[in-house]
Amino acid sequence: MRAMSDVRWTPEQEQAITARGADVLVAAAAGSGKTAVLVERIIRRLVDERDPLDVDQLLVVTFTEAAATEMRDRIGAALQAALAGNPENERLQRQLALLGRASISTLHSFCLSLVRQYFYRLGLDPAVSVMGEHEALLLRHEVLDQLFARRFDEEEDGPFHALVDRYGGGRDDEGLRNLVLAIYDHMQALPWPDQWLEESLARFDVPEGAAIEDLPWWPPLRRQIRLELELAAEALASARALAARPGGPAAYLDVLAAEEAAVRAAAARTETGSYADLAEAVAAVAFGRLPGTKKGEVDEGLKEAVGKLRERAKKAVRAVQEQWFCRTADEWLADLQAIAPHLRTLGGVVREFAEAFREAKAAQSAIDFNDLERLALQLLRDSTSTPDRLVPSDVARDLRARYREILVDEYQDINGVQDAILTLVARDGQEGPPNRFMVGDVKQSIYRFRHADPGLFLAKYGAYRPWAGAPEPGAAGARIVLGANFRSREGVVNAVNFLFRQIMSARAGELDYDRDAELVYRAGYPPLPGEEAAEPPVELHLLDGEEQGPADGAGSGQAPAASGPEAASGDGVAGEADGEEEDPALAELADLTAMEREARLIAARIRAMVDGTADQPPVQVWDRKLKTYRPLQYRDIAILLRATTGRINTIIEVLSQSGIPAYGQVSTGYFQATEVQVFLSLLQVLDNPLQDIPLAAVLHSPIVGLSAADLARIRLANPRGSFYDALVAAAAPASGAAMAEAAAAPASEAAMAEAAPAPASGAAMAEAAAAADPAEAGATTSTAPGLEGVLVRFLECLDRWRTLARRRPLSQVVWQILQETGYLHYVGGMPGGAQRQANLLALYERAREFDQFARQGLFRFLRFIERLQAEQSDMGTAPALGEGEDVVRIMSIHKSKGLEFPVVFVAGLGSSFSDRDLRGDLLLNRDLGFGPQVVDPGTRLKYPTLAYHAVREVTRLANLAEELRVLYVALTRARERLVLVGSVKSLRAACARWSRGAGAPGWPLPESLLLSARSYLDWIGPAVLRHADGAPLRELAGEGGTAPGSGPDPALAGDPSRWEVTIWDPASLQQILQPRPEAAPPAVDWARIGAAEPLDRPLDEALHARLRARFGWRYPFEPVVRRFGKLSVTELKGYFDPDAEAPAEEMAPPAEEMAPPAEEMAPPAEGSAPPVEEPAPSTEPSSSTFAARPRFLQQDRRALSPTERGTAVHVVMQHLDLSRPLDAEGVGRQLAEMVERELLTPQQAAAVDAEAIADFFASPLGLRILQSRDRVSQELSFTLAVPAAEVYGDLPPEAAAGDVVIVQGMIDLLLEEEDGYVLVDYKTDRRDPVQAAQRYTTQIRFYRRAVEEILGRPVKEAYLHFLASRRSIAV
Repeated sequence: MRAMSDVRWTPEQEQAITARGADVLVAAAAGSGKTAVLVERIIRRLVDERDPLDVDQLLVVTFTEAAATEMRDRIGAALQAALAGNPENERLQRQLALLGRASISTLHSFCLSLVRQYFYRLGLDPAVSVMGEHEALLLRHEVLDQLFARRFDEEEDGPFHALVDRYGGGRDDEGLRNLVLAIYDHMQALPWPDQWLEESLARFDVPEGAAIEDLPWWPPLRRQIRLELELAAEALASARALAARPGGPAAYLDVLAAEEAAVRAAAARTETGSYADLAEAVAAVAFGRLPGTKKGEVDEGLKEAVGKLRERAKKAVRAVQEQWFCRTADEWLADLQAIAPHLRTLGGVVREFAEAFREAKAAQSAIDFNDLERLALQLLRDSTSTPDRLVPSDVARDLRARYREILVDEYQDINGVQDAILTLVARDGQEGPPNRFMVGDVKQSIYRFRHADPGLFLAKYGAYRPWAGAPEPGAAGARIVLGANFRSREGVVNAVNFLFRQIMSARAGELDYDRDAELVYRAGYPPLPGEEAAEPPVELHLLDGEEQGPADGAGSGQAPAASGPEAASGDGVAGEADGEEEDPALAELADLTAMEREARLIAARIRAMVDGTADQPPVQVWDRKLKTYRPLQYRDIAILLRATTGRINTIIEVLSQSGIPAYGQVSTGYFQATEVQVFLSLLQVLDNPLQDIPLAAVLHSPIVGLSAADLARIRLANPRGSFYDALVAAAAPASGAAMAEAAAAPASEAAMAEAAPAPASGAAMAEAAAAADPAEAGATTSTAPGLEGVLVRFLECLDRWRTLARRRPLSQVVWQILQETGYLHYVGGMPGGAQRQANLLALYERAREFDQFARQGLFRFLRFIERLQAEQSDMGTAPALGEGEDVVRIMSIHKSKGLEFPVVFVAGLGSSFSDRDLRGDLLLNRDLGFGPQVVDPGTRLKYPTLAYHAVREVTRLANLAEELRVLYVALTRARERLVLVGSVKSLRAACARWSRGAGAPGWPLPESLLLSARSYLDWIGPAVLRHADGAPLRELAGEGGTAPGSGPDPALAGDPSRWEVTIWDPASLQQILQPRPEAAPPAVDWARIGAAEPLDRPLDEALHARLRARFGWRYPFEPVVRRFGKLSVTELKGYFDPDAEAPAEEMAPPAEEMAPPAEEMAPPAEGSAPPVEEPAPSTEPSSSTFAARPRFLQQDRRALSPTERGTAVHVVMQHLDLSRPLDAEGVGRQLAEMVERELLTPQQAAAVDAEAIADFFASPLGLRILQSRDRVSQELSFTLAVPAAEVYGDLPPEAAAGDVVIVQGMIDLLLEEEDGYVLVDYKTDRRDPVQAAQRYTTQIRFYRRAVEEILGRPVKEAYLHFLASRRSIAV
């Protein structure tokens, strides 16, 4: 085997590329080139001289469709490159040809192909569709509504009511509904969901006399108790260390030592002791009185610090005693037994929902996204399988025979169902050597919220043996580690290693950050230009402040930092503030949230990096394409956030104020946008006009344009009824009832057919009202005459729109209303108009998405929108600025996975971790099942069970491990510069807390410190504090730390990473505000411009010329825009034959020449599509479609139109068997067979003249065809590119240059003879053949041209055969 590229692979990469004969797990670190390795492995397998395989014998599974496309493109590019060097290699040519059918896709796409192929085994409709996410969301809630309604009706006061009382969530049943859906979703990621549910319920069938230590929840509880006791012991140890210092309260030492020993003894009992033994050991921990000390003999600061640490230990021990040992074992067990019946009821509801949801989807011939994997697993798993042993079905065995290698990318993000599918498809050694090749990095497994199970990767990582060049007998598989990092500078690599050696362990991160897990620098960046320093340091900016934003912050305490920070520009040290309380900068700073302060700091650093400072030039970054350093641009910078909700908006606004362009996909604010609320109110009124608030909102909006006084007049017209009743009365006081009846009844077909003129916009309506009654006076008990006209017009529109909403797809209705009202253009003229238009077009796109739902309707769409809002699935305002521009990108850490940026800011590091998974009345866990609280509906009290405590603790530890991996992903996105930013309420108190790990021996920080972290800074702070560059943190810890002023641990002293720690206290943060220049006063008198008055200033001729050029610019290719780019031959002949049937006029005339109805206009905005367009009419015969008239209109032979008869004839001529008798009787028999095969209906067959067909084949031309029937092609379709100038002769040459028109057609019959082709086209015209033949000259000419250009041989003869007159005309 030889490499297909000039890449110099590392030894580990070469192993991953060439390993064969075993299941291989590749642990590929960040930036290790795993995709390149995967592609190279595939290429080498394809060209392996000893054991080659075809590309369609591979199953390549990726995590996203984009990754699958990239993988396919890379393989194709590699094959083309190899083929360029060896163009005669038939094997490479074959692989390139097979690439299109290769199984390179996401696992869901692979499962979908299986479901579509084997639908009959699953009992599915062959045309089954896959529901979109939102359609499935809506349906599941509808099913749940029906299920709950039925259960409430069936029971008056039964188990279901008791369940609702306990877990309904208060005044309604929403809490229980969410719980049912959460359990259902959790089960979808499990290979054996029913068994998991039953086992979870069975755990609560606790027998009498059971011991707590025998329950499945005891091990995690025991670990939690030990952790809390270890934290108390560490606090006492820290207190003892402070007491032993010079000036410390040495008299406390004996007491502190005894208390620490008692706590550690209790912690040790958690390993082997029973619940009773542990209770006894914890009860034995007692805190007595400390010995007295004389004033002046000890340092009062040290004495106070010791007292605080001891008090913290006392509180921790007391919490353990009160939380775990205030109740007897029997009481804990009784709670579990009491809750068991309610959980059984809950399990029954979940099962009922699952079945009802399945039936609802089946009724719509649909499946949802989760069904793809579950149905595929059902196909692949034999009925004899058990949870401990998977047995492949015959379908799975067929796939094992087909796929010689299974390659899985991002294996760390797989779940149990997906792993079972791959296990069943892969060979296990019986059908052939094991053939799974799995690539991933468990340190980047960050999708646990999507039910990813990193434990699957870790289990194989632990069971597989290192690859030794050949498969090991008896080994489960081979493990290969790719640690080389080809992405980041050495400084970034060193910093990441320095951090994670200390904070990632098997307990805290589910994996030890050992030699195999570390990054190895291999990027090979050239030295930075003009800099003597080896590598730029990693920046750590810590913002200290007394107040924190509502969603931000971590840490505690109020003391401000006292160290001298470095300036925002990155050079020098920030000076001390003058401390003036009335400083306006400080006053502004106090009003900012933590995220706003961080954003200001980030903006200052970006400015300094991009523009440079007085002391530092702009930052230079390596350009991989140019192979040189260049100045940093905005597009090189990314700002990463753990959570983006409500924060991206803040950062974008702050950056914009600093003149920095930024892009971020905002996830909130869409449904709160005024223009969206107004339009949704209009849709609510169309659904039900008897809704006062939406109706008033629409009337007051620009769509109608009424003032508050107008709304008051409307209400006075009918003070007691609904606002709609008042509206009708105000519109026509003398005929209010008639108007109400007209608006409530649907319009007639005739009224619909008669297109009403488009109504005026809201502004026009308001102007009409003002013109009729400028003073708007005297209308206290009756409406103004002008207002009546506006209201009548609005009611007419409302009536017409409501009728349209019942008859047309919703997207067409939305688009027509936007066009008729002019609301889309109106909001475009408002401040932020581009954003507002984008929001409305996003709503239109959402309506188009809804049009694809199986069940539609305006009411259901509004319900769909309500559900999105209830599920907090706010879409975020539509982006008006694209990420492809020169902008700073702001995104979540999850979205950044797989990406890389020259400069990365990681912000919000002080924000507390989310505890959403730790809240609720019932928690879920894959291994422990249910963790419920006891809810007493009588007292309305609830308290946790042992199961709740256990599941919560296991979930908390899993979440901490996930957060560690998220931090790893964030830091490894940086190529050259890494900037970390976080806020703490009291940095002094936080540093004192972080310093408890400063004296830990070796690299790892104490587990108790790691597992008690509440933010990323609680990991980063203790780690950096131990670095030589962490002196500012050690100094700030002061007396609160265990080792102030001492140097770093000797094991860490020689670490090559460089850190630049900057501490920002409220005073020094003023410097962030000062660089912001005030906006310059306007140089233009906008008041005079608004009044359309001329300005008293000379005309700028150059500016005037530029403006005239801009506003007078015309798109040079405008004549081409309105021409079709694809035509059928039948349409084309109208451009060459003025007397032909096809229209000769321009197919899409300019707007000024044609005013189509508003509903037929296409959306002008890029990225949006018009309502459904009808295809252009064509008489080109087709073998697959008949005229689009309903079948019942074709039942009578006489009712067939000429086009339908012609289509039927062409179908017959296409399917005639030329080897059989073709007299009238023979043709009739074949017609009858076509009816039986459902190629024709009986009515269509009856319309075909069998004798005319028989006469044709008895003619000289027909006999000539039959004599060479083996060289006859029937119904031969073609596609031909014709120069646009040739089709559209009126186009200017410069506009048509280089453009082509795609011409498509179908040749009825082509006979190949020695010296060329004979072309025959059938016609069913009943007019004179000679005259009719002249109309088809252009058509035959293009048929000739297509044959000669595509097949490369001349057409020597061409005939039109008129079946009605039974004549063949040479053309």
